[in-house]
Amino acid sequence: MIKVNDRVRYKNVLGEWHEGTVLKVNKVTYRIVNDKNFKILSIRKDHVEKLENVN
Repeated sequence: MIKVNDRVRYKNVLGEWHEGTVLKVNKVTYRIVNDKNFKILSIRKDHVEKLENVN
């Protein structure tokens, strides 16, 4: 289950995968801040995957 502050990868409308951090969890979407340009995005839950820790 994805929670606030989790590291995730998400698919944008062009089908490209990017990484970010979850800021807020809604019923249908996650609010995510993009790591590269620090934009805040609202991404549907079916387009988001949690990144596993590599420790």
